[in-house]
Amino acid sequence: MYKIAKPLFFRTETPLHAGSGSDLGHIDLPIQREKHTDLPNIQSSGLKGAFRQNLEQNINTNQEKIGVHLVFGYDNDGEKYFHQDIKDFFDKSEEKDYSGSLAFTDARLLLFPIKSFKGVYALATCPLIIEKFVKEMNHVCIPAINSINAKIEVASDKIAVADKSFLAMNGKVILEEYAFSLESDANNTLANTLAKQLEAFLGLRNGELQSPLVILPNDVFRDFTRLSTEVITRTKIDNATGTVQAGALFTEEYLPAESYLYTIVATSNVFQTKEGKDKRKKDFPTLTLETDEQVISFFKDKVKDVMQIGGSSTLGKGIVKLFKNQL
Repeated sequence: MYKIAKPLFFRTETPLHAGSGSDLGHIDLPIQREKHTDLPNIQSSGLKGAFRQNLEQNINTNQEKIGVHLVFGYDNDGEKYFHQDIKDFFDKSEEKDYSGSLAFTDARLLLFPIKSFKGVYALATCPLIIEKFVKEMNHVCIPAINSINAKIEVASDKIAVADKSFLAMNGKVILEEYAFSLESDANNTLANTLAKQLEAFLGLRNGELQSPLVILPNDVFRDFTRLSTEVITRTKIDNATGTVQAGALFTEEYLPAESYLYTIVATSNVFQTKEGKDKRKKDFPTLTLETDEQVISFFKDKVKDVMQIGGSSTLGKGIVKLFKNQL
């Protein structure tokens, strides 16, 4: 049973493609989305694999390598490259049969960038996202989030901003080609409170989120996340002719840079057989991964602040910045 759960936030530094496979629509390779809301997300299986790869690429000692197998589950891929110490540690088949002690929820979208007539771009969210975010933060026992009153009502033709001087012009905010009248001061105050709370959570400088933050009605926000993602047309050139290779044209969807998402990281004690536990204590007395706190501390210390998630990594896509303040 998982005993500790904490939020991990991250921001896309470059467009990110967490793919859902091919599709018959106008986009050949769309991104992953929640079934019931159609909002972009990143499924936990992809996140876990990316975090594991991050650790495997950045740890140095054999004990740390063993630690990755203990907290993520044993992976026999590349066994022939294992150091002898690792082979000796997992020398019996029953010592390889256990679950990982780290769990990740699907990454939910928190803030979505939208082109703005004033201020270059806005960071948008909506009441639906805020309410879900508040509930999940309460689940992981972060009481400060209670200062945000998530039950807001925004008229379908109006919005709320945290900083009128940054995005608003003559009482309106223009996002893409759409103009919206500002919401009441009460909701503008809420947007300001939300921005300050998120800045504190993420360890950002004052005003970094406050200036561009905007709260949109649920249906308007959903439409922007459908229509304002980045869609790239890719192809392949025939080396012999220098022209496009037949049948090689396709479109690929990306979550845009400057999107903010979050996942919940849950931990439990390292799973192991009784025989395995005794052996590990004897051979590796300094490998302290026996409590929830030690497991999450190992993950926090070893995962790098900047990493790659999703496809098209050789094109520079999927670079994200982690905010580990709440771990």
